[in-house]
Amino acid sequence: HLYGYSQNTMNSPVDIGSKVFSFTYTNTLNTANYTNDYGRTTNDVYYKFTITNGMDIIISHCGSAVTDTYIYLLNSSGSLIASNDDYSGEGKCSSTTNSYLKMTNLAAGTYYVVSEGYSQNGDITTTIQGVPKSTIPFVNMGTYSTAFNYTDTKNTANYGNYYVGRSTNDVF
Repeated sequence: HLYGYSQNTMNSPVDIGSKVFSFTYTNTLNTANYTNDYGRTTNDVYYKFTITNGMDIIISHCGSAVTDTYIYLLNSSGSLIASNDDYSGEGKCSSTTNSYLKMTNLAAGTYYVVSEGYSQNGDITTTIQGVPKSTIPFVNMGTYSTAFNYTDTKNTANYGNYYVGRSTNDVF
């Protein structure tokens, strides 16, 4: 990418895609190669992800070379949902000045993560993990060893949207 012109704003984030199932994404980038757009005076890296159903989301900077970091979670409009500087609670990084943020049952939608150092630029490892709030319901049709016909009617209002290709609810 061009120095300072990619992945440092909402318009050009690192796009990790749309997620339906549990996922873990980890990436280490040196913020010295970016510019400042949000938060503190240090340089930023933006990440974008979309979840198609409610999930618990954990975002951390565990293992970063930059020892004191900041995380911001923004909605699709760029409004701040949550942020973290230092964290010493459950799930904390080995260095409590590495940021850690857990959001319980984050609604389906598109989100942005801004990663930056508290007072310095350098290598920041950003990990984003998602765990769906429930497993995908499915219809058990039994086991068959020959051709068969199967008929059933389900109200899709009782199911969620788990297939990324459509915006309607799905029955599996």
